Amino acid sequence: MPTAIEYLKEAVDKTTAQDRSNAGTFHSAVEYQLRLKGWLVVREFPVTGRGDHHQGRIDLVVFSPCRIAIELDKSRIREKSKFKLSLFEGLKFVILRETGEVISLNEPMKKEGRVAGPGQE
Repeated sequence: MPTAIEYLKEAVDKTTAQDRSNAGTFHSAVEYQLRLKGWLVVREFPVTGRGDHHQGRIDLVVFSPCRIAIELDKSRIREKSKFKLSLFEGLKFVILRETGEVISLNEPMKKEGRVAGPGQE
């Protein structure tokens, strides 16, 4: 059974160059790919802060089949993305739009959750 990061990489690999051309279309494309897998996805999930005294929002949060927070950054991991993800209980990832890289921000000792495929829940 694939890990969460493997499923995320697969979703990103299915996005096109046009999808990755701007932040809004990339956000929608990744969300669409995750929903196609049957995952329950919430867009712009509110968190108590973002590190600069403003209300924060995590780009995508998956609640089923497991809890995953995903920040979508352009070319590098932003500090405010790390801060927002630190407020979330569950798996944490940053996806870089320009490279398609999926980066785990989970504690090294924690195992990345395995995700049940359709009909395996």
